[in-house]
Amino acid sequence: MSIDVRVKLFATFREIAGGQGVVDVRLSREATVKDLIDELSKLFGKEIENMLLDPKTGSLKSFNNVLVNGHNVKLLQELRTKLDNGDTVALFPPVGGG
Repeated sequence: MSIDVRVKLFATFREIAGGQGVVDVRLSREATVKDLIDELSKLFGKEIENMLLDPKTGSLKSFNNVLVNGHNVKLLQELRTKLDNGDTVALFPPVGGG
C-alpha cells in the first residue's frame, strides 16, 4: 500500500522542478518527510536535497521552511515527521528582501 502526497514548491524549489509549482508524489505507507525529500531528489536531482539538508548533519537547514498541512516540521518531528495519504507539503526556500 502506498500514500499520495501533494508537494507545493516555491521560488527556487519550483525552478529546480522545471517550473512545476505542484507535484503529486507516491510514497510507501510508512513515509516521512525524509522519504519525501529522497523521492524528490530522485525526480528532480540532488540539488533539491542539497538545498534542504545540511551535508554534515543530514538535518534540515535552518533557513528553509517545510510545512506539512500548514505546520512547520521544525515544531513537529522534523525529518521524522510522518506523512499520511492526502497530506500537503510546502517547501519554502529562504526569503530575502530589503
